[in-house]
Amino acid sequence: MGGFAKKAIELTRRDFLSWLTAASLSVTGFFALGTLAKQITPPTRSPEGLTEVGWLAVGTVDSLTEGLPKLVEYGEEWVYLVKKADGLVNAINAACPHVRCKLGWNANTKRFDCPCHGSAFTIDGKRLYGPAPRDMFAMKLRLEGKNIVVGGYADA
Repeated sequence: MGGFAKKAIELTRRDFLSWLTAASLSVTGFFALGTLAKQITPPTRSPEGLTEVGWLAVGTVDSLTEGLPKLVEYGEEWVYLVKKADGLVNAINAACPHVRCKLGWNANTKRFDCPCHGSAFTIDGKRLYGPAPRDMFAMKLRLEGKNIVVGGYADA
């Protein structure tokens, strides 16, 4: 005979069930790893878990007064825009880094105050005192002509 002889493959019921179980577990493991990977690397989110909206125009340089923070909306959040003496603009999240209460600007003391637990911050967002564990969250900012465009968290 000039060819290869084909040998019949016998597959017992036990072998088939073992193969089916291994294939099922492999597929389940693959999807479990995918779910785990999504938990380890979530989409870009703010510290309180809100989805960021990317770059968004929130105001104009002309609408700001030096040394007087202006509160603007950024998607589901609030951001303070601050025009400094040198003409530069900062953007900082209006939520306290302690438990995310909305900070208010105190014109008398020239600082941001937390109404929930008494933390206080400078006009640049630096922590002065209180239970807040860190400075206010800085935001990415760019100028497009006179338009102020915010684009997420600077620390992210």
